[in-house]
Amino acid sequence: MALVLDLVRPNTGIEKYSKSIIKNFTDGAHVYFQSKYRPVSDKIKPQPHFLINTYKSGKDIAWKTFLVLPFWLMMAVYVRTIKKQNILYVPYFNHWNLFFVVLYRLMGGKVVYTVHDGKMHLGEHKKITQMEMNLNIRFANEIIVLSKHVQQEIAPALLKNKNVHIIPHGIFEIETIVPLKAASASPNLLFLGRISQYKGIEMLVESINKVSPDIYSKLTIAGKSNYPLKVPQNSGKIELLDKWLSEEEIGDLINSSDIMVFPYLEATQSGAITLAIAGCRPILCTNVGGISEQISETEAVFVKPNEQNLADGLTEIILNTTRRHNMIQALLERKQKLSWEAISSKIEDVIHLPTNELMN
Repeated sequence: MALVLDLVRPNTGIEKYSKSIIKNFTDGAHVYFQSKYRPVSDKIKPQPHFLINTYKSGKDIAWKTFLVLPFWLMMAVYVRTIKKQNILYVPYFNHWNLFFVVLYRLMGGKVVYTVHDGKMHLGEHKKITQMEMNLNIRFANEIIVLSKHVQQEIAPALLKNKNVHIIPHGIFEIETIVPLKAASASPNLLFLGRISQYKGIEMLVESINKVSPDIYSKLTIAGKSNYPLKVPQNSGKIELLDKWLSEEEIGDLINSSDIMVFPYLEATQSGAITLAIAGCRPILCTNVGGISEQISETEAVFVKPNEQNLADGLTEIILNTTRRHNMIQALLERKQKLSWEAISSKIEDVIHLPTNELMN
């Protein structure tokens, strides 16, 4: 039915998202262009698929775009015309997507594109990349967004005459994660995820210093940073793990935590929050972007993105064990509603929709 582009660079949240979607697609229904750099266990071997020598960094994107990409564009023509895959599904942004999107539209095909961020985050903005993101949206026939907030980030002109479908982020499951069942009196706090400037880590450190050290055990900040962090290494009750984390390490960190903290300065939705839901860990987060569409006040304590409100929220969630117990039960219910089977089925429903007029 569709050619699915899965050209993601390894060790990213997007990689986990696409793996979870594709794993639950209908067997034999699609053809896959996949990055050869995915872990072997993630490649869709039982399905028709092709492994592509994609770029791994900014250093090799230029020469591979000239020497590798043209061959795979010709293969896309083969898949479209001979294999009769009339639809292109693009599950996330990649610098090579636009070539395939334009090619499919020129050949009369339909393009379904999932938008994770309508605009780039603080500290990550690049005009050329934003322009590419906008062009992908412009040329797509059907748009999937993770939340209403993401839809509102997109310029209305780009969505003119398009169907927009809100399909939320599913729950990341790691087999070793054990769902929390009780609220600890002296909890361990955990921030987990790729560390970018918009994640508010420095604000979190300043805020935890305003909280009495007697009411919690420690705060762990875990994830690879993409900018110079101004955070002391393993100082007092703060432990910093500035590194890429394996699934086993992520599971161990969640299992040893009692509360997960997300002090974002801005956000669309968060894949790391789905890990908190999977582990039924009470959540403290800033009320920014589309986070309130992802979780509710029964599952999280929401605060404004500033040091004092974050400190007050930390104190509240640590001391109120009754509220945390109720949050654990609510998170268990949320977890059951966001399975990848259900999410993938909704995406395939969009793929199967009748084709819109070609050039909007």
